Amino acid sequence: MSKKPLDFNYISYKTGGNLRENRVLAAYFPNTPIINWIIEKSKNGTGIYKFTNLDSKDNDENGDYRVAILSGVHGNELPPQIATLHLINKLNFSNMNGTVYVIPFFSPNSTMRNSRYFDGLDLNRYCDIPGNIGYDLIAILKDLKIDAVGDFHSTGPNANPGYESVMSSNRPSKLSAEIGEYISKFVGSRWIQYEMAGQAFKGAIEDELNLNGIPTVTCEVLAYEKHITNIAWQQSLLQMKYFLRFFNII
Repeated sequence: MSKKPLDFNYISYKTGGNLRENRVLAAYFPNTPIINWIIEKSKNGTGIYKFTNLDSKDNDENGDYRVAILSGVHGNELPPQIATLHLINKLNFSNMNGTVYVIPFFSPNSTMRNSRYFDGLDLNRYCDIPGNIGYDLIAILKDLKIDAVGDFHSTGPNANPGYESVMSSNRPSKLSAEIGEYISKFVGSRWIQYEMAGQAFKGAIEDELNLNGIPTVTCEVLAYEKHITNIAWQQSLLQMKYFLRFFNII
């Protein structure tokens, strides 16, 4: 039995897709009731799932944090999307401090098609433009009073950056840099530190969240587009776990 409640809402109804049509991804799905339920919900759009202890007071005087974990911004970057499903299984049956919101498939339609794009757009480049799902996500996370966000990706050997890494910025949120340094130290992912958010990747989720006052990091693991390896998804899961450990959530 689950030890904690699960709240669920849709961020967008435009992005639904049948994830089982992505045969490469589906071969790695954990076969558990909650994961099968999430896959069904994804047919209707982008879901956000809330995990918390029954006695958690959500970032109150006890110091509990609210954080968010995101994957699938690029639908063809598969390992982090599998990692979030394994994380959900863990959160659903583990004691924890605070609250974790998980968005395992940012654009199920893109993931279904194994595509980097949705409606012809790279969803990690237009989050500063109204009408984009990334723009809506930022508003939702601000409304939820999220303390920090981890955005999880994969990168091919010849892509940018082309190696396992964690990206953060020093300004305007010093906490972004502290989270990035922490994950790098304990996981071994190379730390890429930018001085100011928005200078290198305008419109990216990490940058726009940092500019909107929510400390955020981007974590990458090494895997070819449209491919998964056990090493890649397990390393992505490790990055997620240390993101949560930074806040003493698990």
